[in-house]
Amino acid sequence: MNQDKQRKFKRATAIKVHINQLISGKYVKDDVNNYLETELGVSLSRARILGTIVGKWMPNTQNAVKSDRTPQASIIIDDGTETIRVKTWKEDIKMLDDHEMGDVVDIIGRVRQYENEIYITPEIIRKIEDPNWELVRELEIIEFMERIKSSAKFQARSVKPQETGIHDSSELVADQNKKGIFKDKIVELINNLDKGNGVSSNQLKKLADIPEVDFQDVLMELINEGTIYQPNPGKYRIL
Repeated sequence: MNQDKQRKFKRATAIKVHINQLISGKYVKDDVNNYLETELGVSLSRARILGTIVGKWMPNTQNAVKSDRTPQASIIIDDGTETIRVKTWKEDIKMLDDHEMGDVVDIIGRVRQYENEIYITPEIIRKIEDPNWELVRELEIIEFMERIKSSAKFQARSVKPQETGIHDSSELVADQNKKGIFKDKIVELINNLDKGNGVSSNQLKKLADIPEVDFQDVLMELINEGTIYQPNPGKYRIL
C-alpha cells in the first residue's frame, strides 16, 4: 500500500485551485506523504494559485545576520475566494524580491501546514501582466471542478459518505496528472539539453516519448503559460 502511495505521488502535478479549497481542506500526514484533501475529495501535495499580493513581509538584513533564527519571508495572496500565506526561508527568500503589493502572480508550490495554518512554499512565482489570464484560470478551475462533481465517485460520495484515500483522488485528477507529467518531462529535458540555442522539437519528441497528439498540446500550453518560448522556429527554451 505504501509503495502504491509513493508511486502515485511521484512527480505530483500542481493542481489549479481556488485558495478557499486549500483553506477548507483537511491536511493529512502519514508515513509516506503529506497532502491536503479538499472538500470535493481531491488529494494534492502541490497546488497552483493565481491572485493578488495583498501583504508582504521581508526580514531586516542586519537583524537576520545577528539572529540565530532561520531567515523567513512571506507574502499574502488573495484570489477573491480567500487569502493564503506563501512562505520562504533562507536562499529562497530572493524569490520574493521582484514582487510587490498589488502584483498579480501565478504561484506553483507545495501545500504545507504548521500550527493549523495552511500555507504554500513556492517553487515558481511568476508575475502576470495580462489580466486575461485571471479569466482563463477561473474557467480552468470551474471546468475541472465540474468534471469532479459529475464523476461517478463524487455522486457516490454524495449518497453514501466514505473515507476517500489517495488512490481515489488520483483517479479523479488522472487527466490533469498525465498532462502535468508530460509537461515536467519536457521542461526537464530542455533544462538538461539546452546549451544556449534551445532544444529542437524532434529531439524533445524522441526523448520525451509522449504521444504525438499530447506532445503538441503540451508544447502549446507551456508556451501559453509562459514556461517556455521559441527563440527560433522549431527550437524551445525555458523562459
